Amino acid sequence: MIKDDICLVAGNLLLVAGEFSQRLREDLLDSVLFSQLYAGAKVVKWSDAESWYTECATAMERVKWQRTVYKNSSFEPKDDAGFSIRDSVVNQVHSLFGKNLVEKFEQLINCIEHSFVEEAAGRVLREHAVATEKTSDDADFSTIALQMGVLGPGPVLYSGFVCFKTSEEVEVDFLNQCFSGTHIVGEVSIDFA
Repeated sequence: MIKDDICLVAGNLLLVAGEFSQRLREDLLDSVLFSQLYAGAKVVKWSDAESWYTECATAMERVKWQRTVYKNSSFEPKDDAGFSIRDSVVNQVHSLFGKNLVEKFEQLINCIEHSFVEEAAGRVLREHAVATEKTSDDADFSTIALQMGVLGPGPVLYSGFVCFKTSEEVEVDFLNQCFSGTHIVGEVSIDFA
């Protein structure tokens, strides 16, 4: 039996189910890498993460990965509210695609959580998903731009992108971190296709 593969391709977390051929797997990885390079040539990711993601999606469509369903939601968390990337991803996937894909996205997140134990894997993910800079008053300010996807039957690539800025310290396991609405700067943007 062929196992599912979990990959980190230029910052994009991917789960490729075991039933897909090696050729299709390589095609997906090449397409994702191309889309990241294409977007990076058009927009600096950390300057405008939303536009960068739009360019990634455009590049994926150009190399045959069409988006049949698309949903974008943006919201500004209340000061007393918490925000978790994991919970938001699971809720969005459930409402758009149903329980079967929730299980696959949870499998992806769980695998990544275990990789945080291995410091190298956690550092690579953080390098691609979190950018922290110092403000003029010497405080940390972070942008989180996390892209993830699951290759499902069809084949169809179900993808998600979560982006927001925070003045809160970003933990190693930021996928499960409960970010305080008080520290989130502006809106949280969540895109699924």
